[in-house]
Amino acid sequence: MQTEGLRVNLARTAVDVGIPAEHQVLLEISEHLYGVHADTKRLLKEIHHTYAGWAQTLPELHRRAMADLYHCNQHPRGPEGVQVFCDLYAKAVAEAPSDLQPDAVRHWLAYLNKIVRDSGDRLDANLPAVDASLDRIARLVEASDVLAAEGSPGLRRLAAALTDLDAATARHARAVYAGALDRVYARWLGTADPEDWYRELRPDGPLPDAVAAISHRRLTDLRRRLDPDDPDALLTLPDHAAVVR
Repeated sequence: MQTEGLRVNLARTAVDVGIPAEHQVLLEISEHLYGVHADTKRLLKEIHHTYAGWAQTLPELHRRAMADLYHCNQHPRGPEGVQVFCDLYAKAVAEAPSDLQPDAVRHWLAYLNKIVRDSGDRLDANLPAVDASLDRIARLVEASDVLAAEGSPGLRRLAAALTDLDAATARHARAVYAGALDRVYARWLGTADPEDWYRELRPDGPLPDAVAAISHRRLTDLRRRLDPDDPDALLTLPDHAAVVR
């Protein structure tokens, strides 16, 4: 009798995997780099396999995307390659098991941050991929408390990195960040107010900082300050990681 693992392995080896034409630009960009080219081809075949093993493939996608931004920025079709990597991150979020989706969003945002930091004079050409990714990520955080929470630190870093580089994309990133924070704060406001239970124990005196930080009173105040057009205020608001710290 075949085990489930054996069945999957046999199915994987029996499938002839094709690479979509629109993703083959990554092979063109890397064609003069033997090892990179071979790894890229293997990665694309894995990603497009019917039984993609995302637990192994997602970290490899992230390594390839981060390492190959330099090669994309040296190639005439580099902006297309950057967009393909963003498409692959989106595919990972859509297809990976739910426990891996937060990792996929965090990796994707780290890649967008790298694009903004390291593109140099190719930044303008790469910004359409950043904007398109922000649209996709906005829909993800609108639909998922978990992805809003896990994506909020990366969105804050991205918005901050864009502040002095491109006004329109920076404002776009702040709007997505504000939306994520709104969902994060709303989720906390849907739980019991820690100030209430603390006051049951100690009716008088100041609240400890740890309690005050997540009190409904403070979170309601923070929620009122979610203004994408006020970067100085917005980017100082705590993301999910800061709230739970």
